[in-house]
Amino acid sequence: MTEKRTLTWFGWVGLILSVLMLIGAIAGLAAPYLAPKWIELDLLSHFRQHFIGLVIVALLAVVLKRFWLPVMIAGVVATPFVIALLPSLEQRPEGARQVMDGEVPFKILTLNTWYRNADWPTLEAYLRKEDAEVVVMMEFGESKRPLLDKLKTLYPYRHDCITIKNCRLLLLSKKPFEAADHKTRWLGPPIIWARFGKDLGGLTVIGVHLSRPPTASTQFRQVQELAKETLKVGDPVVVAGDFNATEWSFVLDAFQEFSGLWRLTNEPTWPTFFFGFPQLGIDHIFISNGIRPLAFPRRGDHIGSDHLPMSAQLAVQSK
Repeated sequence: MTEKRTLTWFGWVGLILSVLMLIGAIAGLAAPYLAPKWIELDLLSHFRQHFIGLVIVALLAVVLKRFWLPVMIAGVVATPFVIALLPSLEQRPEGARQVMDGEVPFKILTLNTWYRNADWPTLEAYLRKEDAEVVVMMEFGESKRPLLDKLKTLYPYRHDCITIKNCRLLLLSKKPFEAADHKTRWLGPPIIWARFGKDLGGLTVIGVHLSRPPTASTQFRQVQELAKETLKVGDPVVVAGDFNATEWSFVLDAFQEFSGLWRLTNEPTWPTFFFGFPQLGIDHIFISNGIRPLAFPRRGDHIGSDHLPMSAQLAVQSK
């Protein structure tokens, strides 16, 4: 008869740590479902993929008892890199859909430029390369104003609130707009908007910058007010910007439900300083009826910001 092996003290330590990790990760996955009752728990929803990774690591550590330490170290280190690389592994059809009769194609780009970003040559070169019809930027302070002169020929039309401390939004356009304004110090988030004429099918573009976590209750109030604003504007409308919330959050689901808009984006865009591997998809583009995506939204290059840009090729029905 073979003798049963008993766990050493080191094995017991590994088992206890693995079980604690498993319980913690499962709790992290479950807690956000209570967000409708306690909204601040929505913060944990942004890390759903990370918690799933920890569940897998903990289970492997329990099964491979003798190797629990290298399994846990390797798993915890690998999880964020796998999360960042997952979108590039997703199979997406190449090429763009054809523009149909009665549609006007356009490209929109959204980017949080980051207050600390001073790499203007890279930002200018990127905007020229992308050549979007409409650009919405956040955290574009007054110190960045010299860049606007360089972009004036490419984007002759603009509206901004860069002199207002809690706004700092900029909207650039190749096409003339019929009206433009911004809104700050209200129940909703800072927004900037422009309504276009026949050149873009009567489209309205709204740029937005929601408050940062962990104030989920503030975010929830902001998306409620933002949804009312989009309904007031009417179709067709694009809402783009830094939502500081991921696709799994109660806050983002609430905005989609209240506004009736369709979210196009889900790729990680922040933070870029994690070895160049962003972890959370918090920059989004929403569209209404009367607008059709021509291709999958695309995550842009590193341009010195802590966010990556997001762009989308769209078509709006002409009027």
